[in-house]
Amino acid sequence: MDWLEIIIHCQNIPSDLVSDCLMALGSNGVAIQDIEDYLKLPSAFGVFKSDDVLEKYGDSPIVKGYFSAETNQAALKESVVEKLQALDPAWSSQGLSINRLEDQSWASNWQDYYQPIQVNHWLSIIPVWEKDSQEADSNAIYLDPGMAFGTGDHPTTQLAIHLMGLVLQKGDRVIDVGTGSGILAITAKRLGAQSVAAYDYDESIIETAKANINLNAGMDQVTVQSNDKLNGIHDQVDVITANILADILLPLVPQAYDNLKDNGSFILSGIYYTEVDKLKDALIANDFYLPWIMRAGDWFGILAKKGREHRDKNSL
Repeated sequence: MDWLEIIIHCQNIPSDLVSDCLMALGSNGVAIQDIEDYLKLPSAFGVFKSDDVLEKYGDSPIVKGYFSAETNQAALKESVVEKLQALDPAWSSQGLSINRLEDQSWASNWQDYYQPIQVNHWLSIIPVWEKDSQEADSNAIYLDPGMAFGTGDHPTTQLAIHLMGLVLQKGDRVIDVGTGSGILAITAKRLGAQSVAAYDYDESIIETAKANINLNAGMDQVTVQSNDKLNGIHDQVDVITANILADILLPLVPQAYDNLKDNGSFILSGIYYTEVDKLKDALIANDFYLPWIMRAGDWFGILAKKGREHRDKNSL
């Protein structure tokens, strides 16, 4: 399958917001190329830096989005320009270009920028094409993300993983909403989950998530299905994770409450700083209390627990 690759020079708009705009318009995947993000990664936990990778970055941030080749290019350009100029009226459409790209070319382009990542002291995320060059590690997660969101290098993914490490217990039953590449579902199993039910609305991503799960040993009792949020799901699990946009998290809040055990954990990430108060208010209004709120740059992750009667003085 061929793709339209839209390339945007961010100018004065944060690359994360440009990425969100493309995803809202239906992009099947995004790639952010910002040398500042790369350079700011801490040496202890982050991408293993190399001169070869540094040479691939330009002088200014670039965001690339990928749409079906059947997409109307003129309409796509008009929609992107409208969204970006709403964020910055001075943004110029000269910073936008669209190319037709063969499927295999996209995959090769992705691999140029996706490097092994050390998320914390126990978890590393390794692209499958780097597997043979890395030392064997039982805690490593191997991924071939394709066009699915979730490679481990984005702050929202790392926030979700850190919050999972705080609460997930061996034997827990877990639901992962908007699983994307499957990275949080795989992490949950690595942390000792008994079972993980992963859902994603985009049926084209389901096969990517299943393939990634199969790349990793010990992934029995991890399932992936197509579903819109938790519509039609009736369960009682210990932990629900969701690393998706705030507009999708808001209607998910009452659904998560209904599918959690008493005092169960709801981990939300993908929350831009302008949306965090809205999410906190919605969670509290739906009988959650908030023992942990984490921030990484402009992004927030929230750990919410079901049942405000369990709240202590250190929780919202």
